[in-house]
Amino acid sequence: MKAGSPRGLNAAQWLAAALVAAFLLTAPWRIAGRDVGRLSVCLGAAAAVLLLTLLSRGWRQEWARRLREGTAALSGRALAVASLVAAAALGRIVFARYLSLDLSAWDTTLFFDHPIAATLSKGLLFCPTTGTSYLGTHASYVLLALVPLYALAASPFWLLAAHAAAVAAGAAAGFLVFRRILGDDLAARLLAVAFLLNGYTARTVQYGFHPEALYPLAVFVLWLGLLDDRPRLLVLGSLLALSIKEDALLVLLGLAAASALFLRKRRAGAVVATAAILAFLVSTRLVMPHYSGALPERPWYASYWASWGDSLPAVALAMLAHPLRLARTLLASGAPGLMEPLLLLPLAGPEALVAALPALVPYAAADFRQLREFALYYAMPVLPFLFLGVAYGMRRLLVTPRARRLAALAVLCACAFDGASYTIRRPHPARHEIGPALEALGNRPVRVQGSLFPHAGYQANRRVLDRQRPLAPGEAVLLCPGTDAFPFSDRELSAIGRRLAAGGDYVRTVTPGGLVLFRPRS
Repeated sequence: MKAGSPRGLNAAQWLAAALVAAFLLTAPWRIAGRDVGRLSVCLGAAAAVLLLTLLSRGWRQEWARRLREGTAALSGRALAVASLVAAAALGRIVFARYLSLDLSAWDTTLFFDHPIAATLSKGLLFCPTTGTSYLGTHASYVLLALVPLYALAASPFWLLAAHAAAVAAGAAAGFLVFRRILGDDLAARLLAVAFLLNGYTARTVQYGFHPEALYPLAVFVLWLGLLDDRPRLLVLGSLLALSIKEDALLVLLGLAAASALFLRKRRAGAVVATAAILAFLVSTRLVMPHYSGALPERPWYASYWASWGDSLPAVALAMLAHPLRLARTLLASGAPGLMEPLLLLPLAGPEALVAALPALVPYAAADFRQLREFALYYAMPVLPFLFLGVAYGMRRLLVTPRARRLAALAVLCACAFDGASYTIRRPHPARHEIGPALEALGNRPVRVQGSLFPHAGYQANRRVLDRQRPLAPGEAVLLCPGTDAFPFSDRELSAIGRRLAAGGDYVRTVTPGGLVLFRPRS
């Protein structure tokens, strides 16, 4: 083959893509006696293959030409196929965590899977753990969309599949907005992949189902509706956002402010803001108090900002009255970490950065550590705005399409290799033993470790092992040492096992896969 031939360069690209595909399908790989399951390791190997092509002068020239000329516009059908591939890849990762017993009962099972299943028999999103409807905790109306699927067959698989599909759909919608802002297909593709590989997206996907995973889709659809003057998209995006959670108020107020200040769509912004305020009042003053029995003036999560005030209005006033304290708090929070893999480009995109502030500031100023650090799924109301800020920042700072493509590639590399990564776990040998072990107990009450509870089914006699409810006489206990012990530490869970074994009141049985069942003698 002639040196510098595009055919050879294409072969290298296919090799890199095949390496990633093979890893997603078959990981974790056993190398030198250790499991290698981190996607960033595979991406590094694929990047090394592509970097080797730079040794050829002809291939370097071909790369330069592609960066200079870009790529043809992605068709709607191709985008749909790419979205399905992304959803399948994310689904593979999250299902692997489920099969490895690394997916805890908090929150996927206790607050989403079981309440959706219970809607068919015990009441609207009835949560057996709390004895009330989940609507008393959060106004997540979108959960009701899954009830028909649970009517066909109750299974956590619906939730995990919906979780992966939501994030993939968000990336697809993001691509459309990035292309609209930048007028460049290649840069938009790179930013969409960067969103998927971003460490905060990875944390959200691997935590398990949470409705916040739908925020990127809602935000990108809303922004596209604003840019293209498409009322249907505005309505669709607003309804989706309002159905996710009551904190959609922050997302939509930010979007409305950016719409009025930068996009010259004051009327659309006013409509979105009005809808957000009305929905928030209905949710927090009527729906949530009705289902929880709590006073509407003080939602349960107001304690997340206790150092600022004793109510949400007092918290907001305190933040406005103490800007220096607020600035120090933001700098010490996880907010800079959100910006880092985006190469600080959102700071040059005030159109979207302003939209992020109503959620970014109170989250970063919270006393609750996980919220303050944007851990778990808490980055999702903010991250899509920051990616929009990247696109606007690139458009403002970089004049040529080539420079923008290089910047998008740099953001992609930073997101792929900086911070958290996707990790594919090996299936746990005990996963097939959970059902038979519980069925052998019949109707006897049993407390199940959180890592096992997602596999425990929906029977009322099976309850999660937690701190709130001490063991009752006659209850069996099912554990699996070495898997996620939350809400206990590993040491605490080991102590529980030793105490049950030493008391003489339980028969201890160990399965080949590693389950430990304590069955009362009486």
